[in-house]
Amino acid sequence: MLRILGIAHPEGVVMRYPHELSGGMQQRVVIAMALACNPRLLIADEPTSNLDVTIQAQILDLVRKLKKEFGSSILFITHDLGVVAEMCERVVVMYAGHIAEIAPVHSLFKKPLHPYTQGLLKSVPRPGRKDRLQSIKGSVPNLISPPSGCRFHPRCSRVMDKCSDAKPSLREIEKNRFVACYLYHKEGDKDDA
Repeated sequence: MLRILGIAHPEGVVMRYPHELSGGMQQRVVIAMALACNPRLLIADEPTSNLDVTIQAQILDLVRKLKKEFGSSILFITHDLGVVAEMCERVVVMYAGHIAEIAPVHSLFKKPLHPYTQGLLKSVPRPGRKDRLQSIKGSVPNLISPPSGCRFHPRCSRVMDKCSDAKPSLREIEKNRFVACYLYHKEGDKDDA
């Protein structure tokens, strides 16, 4: 498996301690361990964090090739929206442990619906962008005692009274687009308090 992942002299590498390997080699070893059982679902939690951009690109190319070769699905857990845009077909945006929005990746980047998703995308640097990056006001909530209702409401620029009363349910707004926000609930919905 190490050889498949492009590690030269795998017989020697397998005997080394982790601190003797580069970050990219460590990632490849972990991926080899994960693929050793030929899983149908590979969960990759921040697979490119702490890697320089060159190694990150190599790991992403490798994961793409392995997905095709092994036929596995991959669940990426990441804060890197560039990785999401490049690697994912479908995105689930979460805030403070709750789902805010689910969408095909191109739809999400083209037209984010949830105020948190909108704020995230406005805070991403883009080449050629001359305006100032926007930040989301306020602080991340304490998850030991989270805010009532929608967990994003203390930071939301479009907050309504009902946002602090009850958590909005996840609704399908259009085909394959789901959002948990009262802005998209219709008058008279049963949880539209």
